[in-house]
Amino acid sequence: MVSSNALWRDPAREADADALRKDERDSVRRCLYFPQVLRDARRIGEYHPGLSPSSSECMDRLGVALGHCESRCENFYDAAEVERVFYPEMEKLLLEFFPGATDALVYNHDVFDKEYDGDVVEDQDNKNPGVNTSYANLVHNDLNDNSGRVRCRELLTKNLRNFGREQHYTEAEADAKMSRRFMSINLAKPMETVRQNPFVLCAWPSFADQPYINNYRIYDDRVGETTRFTYRPDHEWYWIPDQQPNEVSMLKCYDSVTDGSVSRWSFHTACIDPTAPDDAPCRKKRGGALLRLLLRGEAERKALSPSEVVPVIVGGILGGCAGEDPAELDRVRGRPLVLVRFA
Repeated sequence: MVSSNALWRDPAREADADALRKDERDSVRRCLYFPQVLRDARRIGEYHPGLSPSSSECMDRLGVALGHCESRCENFYDAAEVERVFYPEMEKLLLEFFPGATDALVYNHDVFDKEYDGDVVEDQDNKNPGVNTSYANLVHNDLNDNSGRVRCRELLTKNLRNFGREQHYTEAEADAKMSRRFMSINLAKPMETVRQNPFVLCAWPSFADQPYINNYRIYDDRVGETTRFTYRPDHEWYWIPDQQPNEVSMLKCYDSVTDGSVSRWSFHTACIDPTAPDDAPCRKKRGGALLRLLLRGEAERKALSPSEVVPVIVGGILGGCAGEDPAELDRVRGRPLVLVRFA
């Protein structure tokens, strides 16, 4: 049940709401954690020679990429200003990033700020998504092979849960538009330099052949489908150390091309960096159509060579806890660790 579902506001269903909250808390305690590594996404060209992280080719191969935006939006907590100023900026970024693209629609945004003390409640009627004061510390993708097409059709023909430009396509017009290639891309632009609650991205080639876990998100007016997966030691994870306000994380959530020539999607999660200072400010970001963020100290980043990627602990529901292996603990002891949870 998503946070905007009427169940949470219905006194008659308080017992159901309490049971769901307990299940969510218990799911965190059931997780296992595994050692993994993170790579600086700015240096993708070192891990994949000749591949620029700021190219559509990078998105096609890995499902992740980096963009750039000097936004003119001054107040990211003002939903009306975000729609008026930031949405067109993101649409322009996408059209320039993908040569040959004919249209771009930013239809939603999430604000993440754990320290925000203002009104956080979503107001769908006034196109205000509210503010998220917690982070999605769970490896997932926002769509799957079914919901990618369903969500596109909902937007085009029903204008359903669309915070951006209104769409009024007929079914026939939507069929014609969706007969060509289309993608769903998550974008994330921080409001300030990211110091804590980093966002990490998993590259398509490292999980493309493994099965997924489908999950349902129940709204009042629609049912969404997301995906999760389980741990593998060779997953290829990226982050952006000290992500700056003009750096945009780009993550593919769906691609209609199914012939294996391009990435279909990627997986992502927020996490906690235990090496960050105790007083490091929490991540604050505004993203067109959803996302999260990344971090790492400048001096520490310069000290790492391409072979000295940062170890990360990744949680999962299958297999034993690799952290119990003394040899594995010795290998990562003294190196910076980041906690990431699977489901």
